[in-house]
Amino acid sequence: MTNGTMLRQIRIANRFSITDLSQRSGITRAQISLIENDKADPRLSTLLRYLAACGADLSDLRASSAERDSLEEVRRRAARAAVVLDKTGLGPSDPELRLDRKQSLGFDTSRERDSLATRQ
Repeated sequence: MTNGTMLRQIRIANRFSITDLSQRSGITRAQISLIENDKADPRLSTLLRYLAACGADLSDLRASSAERDSLEEVRRRAARAAVVLDKTGLGPSDPELRLDRKQSLGFDTSRERDSLATRQ
């Protein structure tokens, strides 16, 4: 279980809407949503305000039992992430392709190519 999920469960257990929590804590609704969906890592001070508004503390975030992903799950996620990175153009670095792309954008790559040639 992620921290965001645990925080959401604490909020819901207190029967607070995101708006209620926002008013009680001073944290924006957007930030609460990002935190609960694990799209933002809150500062410690923000996390403490969130928990205080719910009448909770850091000890309430401890998982009841250690959760571990299997090696198979880790490999599956890594493969899925590699596909996403490749689609966005952030896959494994190929210096030659990177320099070709920079050159096609009008950058002078002669120094970098010379440097690359001396490393090989």
